[in-house]
Amino acid sequence: MSSRTSTERRIDELRSSGYVQIEGIFIDIPVETSVIRADGRHREGQDDCRAGDGLGGRFIPAEMIRVQADSEWGSRNRKTFEEVKAHLDRWCLFDNSGSAPVLVQTDHGKEDHDHY
Repeated sequence: MSSRTSTERRIDELRSSGYVQIEGIFIDIPVETSVIRADGRHREGQDDCRAGDGLGGRFIPAEMIRVQADSEWGSRNRKTFEEVKAHLDRWCLFDNSGSAPVLVQTDHGKEDHDHY
């Protein structure tokens, strides 16, 4: 969801292809938490590789993550989600800054089912 235009285009393409119920799930995380977790995953992958398991962790420079920051919404992806969620039939937003994702907000549209 780095671009409103491409995200709206994908939604339109799904509808044009016959999809009648388009749902979105957004997992939000602060940029700095993402930086810390990406570094941790890289280090774990490297440790696993040294122990003979896997090919090593994927390195993502902190600058690549930080450039995605948005002053209003925290990240560009979150901003795009906020801009396009009205185009979805149902959506939910989770906060993943803690030890487990927490449902923050949801819109079940016209039909309210316990789907998420």
